[in-house]
Amino acid sequence: TIRMNTWHRNEQLLLSINHYAQCEGVAEIQIIWCDTQNDPPDSVLHHSSGKVKIERHDINSLNERFKIVLDTPTLGILSLDDDVLRPCEALDAAFLRWVRHPERMVGFDVRTHVVVVENSVDDDDGGGVGKKNEEKMEKK
Repeated sequence: TIRMNTWHRNEQLLLSINHYAQCEGVAEIQIIWCDTQNDPPDSVLHHSSGKVKIERHDINSLNERFKIVLDTPTLGILSLDDDVLRPCEALDAAFLRWVRHPERMVGFDVRTHVVVVENSVDDDDGGGVGKKNEEKMEKK
C-alpha cells in the first residue's frame, strides 16, 4: 500500500498514480486529500487501475499521512510524496527488505539526526545544532 500526500499538483499526482499503478507489488494507492475547497479530479477519483482510494482530511499537513483512516489491504505501507517516482523494482526490493526485518522502518530518503549539545557556545541559534557541533560529535 502506498500512502501519498498531495496539494494543488493534480498533474504531478496523476503522473505518480499512473506510474505506481503499473507496479505489480502495489496493492493500493491511498491519496491523502487535504484540500477542503476542491474535490480530487475525476481522473484520480475513477482511476482506471482500480487501485486508487481517496482519504479526505480537514487539516492540511504532511503529518496527515500518518493518521490512517482507511483500512490498508497490506501490512506494508510506503509513504511517498506525489513528486517522487521510484522504479517498481526499488519498491519490491524495499518491501523484501522489510519482510526480512519487519521490526525496522524501511525507506529511501535518508534523514539526518544530530545530537543537540546542551549549552553549546559554538551554536548560532542557541539550539546546539550546527556544523560545529556535528563536527564535534563526529570526532568523539
